[in-house]
Amino acid sequence: MSDQATRVIVLDDDPTGTQTVADVPVVLKPERATLTRVSDLTPGPLWVLTNTRAMGLAAAQSTLRHIADEARAVFGQSVRLVLRGDSTLRGHVLGEIDTLSVPGSVALFVPAFIELGRVTIDGVHYVTDSGRRVEVAATEYARDPEFSYRTSSLKDWIADRDPSRPAFGLRADVLRTQGPGALSDLLVRAPDGAVIIPDAETIDDLQAIRDAWLAAQQRGRPVVLRCAASLASVITGLHTRPVTLSTADGPVLVVCASYTAGAAAQLAALTSGHDVGSHEIDLARVLPADSADHGYVAHVARGVAESLSMHRVVVLSTPRVARPDHLTLAAGEAIMDAVVAIVGQLRGKFSALVTKGGITSARIARDALRVPIAYVEGQVVPGVPVWAHSFPPGDGIEHVIVPGNVGLPTAIRDIVDQLTTSAPVHSNPSR
Repeated sequence: MSDQATRVIVLDDDPTGTQTVADVPVVLKPERATLTRVSDLTPGPLWVLTNTRAMGLAAAQSTLRHIADEARAVFGQSVRLVLRGDSTLRGHVLGEIDTLSVPGSVALFVPAFIELGRVTIDGVHYVTDSGRRVEVAATEYARDPEFSYRTSSLKDWIADRDPSRPAFGLRADVLRTQGPGALSDLLVRAPDGAVIIPDAETIDDLQAIRDAWLAAQQRGRPVVLRCAASLASVITGLHTRPVTLSTADGPVLVVCASYTAGAAAQLAALTSGHDVGSHEIDLARVLPADSADHGYVAHVARGVAESLSMHRVVVLSTPRVARPDHLTLAAGEAIMDAVVAIVGQLRGKFSALVTKGGITSARIARDALRVPIAYVEGQVVPGVPVWAHSFPPGDGIEHVIVPGNVGLPTAIRDIVDQLTTSAPVHSNPSR
């Protein structure tokens, strides 16, 4: 196949990487035939879901390696692959960088998500909560059971994971006064395997970082880029597009398997403001995976289906308080298997879908509803993308993806209001 040097493919470890882009396909099943179909239909950038944040390291690396090989086979060896990851530092950051590294390469790590106030200043990473900047290590995201960390200094964060790996920062004042050349020089001169972590506080900073990334590669230095949604948007040239949801012509299904405090608050606001049919999965009946009660899963599916015939809005959720043994990757996979099995039995029974949490959203679209390629229509509020379950976009249902770490307490309620009444959405996520 022809070599497409300008093609950019964003390899996304969960679907929240589409928070800042619109009018772009998302490949949910990255098989060669599906990638070839997308290649034939559109010449521009695209997102490919790897879902590796839900996997152990070995599985994540194997999956990513396979997808990268398939992408190069379809789009050409000079295709630019970008690793999109979490702006709150969760995921297999170094492991995925290593998977795409070649001899002599360095890494560029830019977790800033400017639109939601997640920035790196003087080497320290911050999130914005209720209008106030907070060091990321002081948030609930740092206590993630699989990807916990103790420091907000990104150089120290790298050292905690691999003390032998060189890491270098670049202050924003240097980037702004000396321009992209300062970062390009650092990328070219850094020792093999090093991780370069520039400050990033504005979109202008990200544009300079993009220029430096391209320049370093033009100078012959292989650079593996790991970034959050903002830089992926800058690199692809795609932008957010506000979307007004149409009133659904049937029931709305809300699915939540995220355990963040924000998710609990959003569900509470929804159920207090709407007459909803609520179904909470009894995790004791689906764990451990090898003794899961499949009859129970079918029972829940029948109950949700009945509620969808009686209510405008129906919620399917996991318990809001999780035990530690529910938070491992293995338990998470088993729980998601149950959620997928339930929703898979509900196809055709709802007209719109709202999902809370990236992994939840990915697996429901790909596995429960069997969508090979989705299409990002835009954002209903900042940081909350809307997908069409068809490409080219056509008759597929609208799917609103509310990331686990995004949204005011009223976010899901406001989205459901729009789907059920066409009332304007008024939330503005800050978490």
